[in-house]
Amino acid sequence: MDLSSLIQALSDKTVVDSFARAIIPEIIPALQATIESCIDAKLSELREENKKLKTELDDHLLLISELRNENQELKTTIDSHELRINSTEAYLRVDNLIFKGLPEDDGYETAEVTTVKVTQFANDVLKIPISSSDISIAHRLPKGHSDRVKPVIARFANRVAREKVYNARATLKSYKPPSGPVFINEHLTKTASALFEKA
Repeated sequence: MDLSSLIQALSDKTVVDSFARAIIPEIIPALQATIESCIDAKLSELREENKKLKTELDDHLLLISELRNENQELKTTIDSHELRINSTEAYLRVDNLIFKGLPEDDGYETAEVTTVKVTQFANDVLKIPISSSDISIAHRLPKGHSDRVKPVIARFANRVAREKVYNARATLKSYKPPSGPVFINEHLTKTASALFEKA
């Protein structure tokens, strides 16, 4: 059969239908097998990928859990250190008192002069007999935004003298010098100060 005859035959619908009915039963199984094989291969690939992703997810979840536990341990350690530091600071400050409003000299004021001022204030105003030997050191602190004069921090060598001076601060309510009121406070840590302000 030459090409023109073949083209003429294929133009005949009856011939084409007969050809299709003869060849389709043979093509469909092969095509179906090929499609199923492709689908199985793709499903297998997806299963492997899903398995890999699940393994990675499990690893990440495990890492997150470990990091969370480590973070909690670090937080506990930090809290413990902060408590220890705060306790140490509180212990170191227990002998100190802060005097606010205590008049200061113009210019530089030595620690010796400041110590004398604290002892004179305790003796003359608070009526608490103490001497310079009851104070280890006293000096001025930087002025705060609400301070008229630089506050004084005094470290007492004698705990009994310190308590007497601190307990006598109630008498300052009636003490009204021309320079302004004087306040005596404990030397609190930042943590204690924050709690005191909230109370």
